[in-house]
Amino acid sequence: MQAAARFDVDGVVSFHGSFVENFLGELADVNCPLAFHYGDNDAIAPMAAIDKVKAVCENRDNAEVFVYPGGQHGYMFPNRGAGYLAEAAQLSWDRTFEFLNNL
Repeated sequence: MQAAARFDVDGVVSFHGSFVENFLGELADVNCPLAFHYGDNDAIAPMAAIDKVKAVCENRDNAEVFVYPGGQHGYMFPNRGAGYLAEAAQLSWDRTFEFLNNL
């Protein structure tokens, strides 16, 4: 999201976005579409932080926040062992490619 606030980009996709809630004030400077992907069991990006991102994004037509049940930080990485959620990872990728195709 910071890149979108500071540079001319066409769209932003964030996976496991740590500390995004600390920069929500910059969201006013973002004009491109945004998509955030989080797990609801992420110790680094906890639900309290995700809820702040969701609250700000609810008022935007071009921002989506996806939360995957049981997802830990890095749920998309196959080398995470039990922390890897194949179905959530695939859905994240599917949503991301759809997002990018619509830019």
